[in-house]
Amino acid sequence: MEKDKYNFPMDGLCLIGLVSLNDPPKRFVAHSVTKVRRAGIKVIMVTGDQPVTAAAIAKKVNIITPDDPKIIVNVDLIEAGMSKAEAFE
Repeated sequence: MEKDKYNFPMDGLCLIGLVSLNDPPKRFVAHSVTKVRRAGIKVIMVTGDQPVTAAAIAKKVNIITPDDPKIIVNVDLIEAGMSKAEAFE
């Protein structure tokens, strides 16, 4: 029996195209998040996205802000074993 006899054939293929998806937040979400944060309400985002994707979205809608040192933005660096201060920098 050949090694690749039952696998999906991977030769003779031709790239036809690429697809990308962008699902931007609604128009006034960032403004609304800023208003409720100013009112003292803690905003939490629950998502099934990858951590880096979730952080990018949270930045767009002002859930993660540069002036909030308690939030670590780059999850990849944390997973690489860096300290919180190193990852934030």
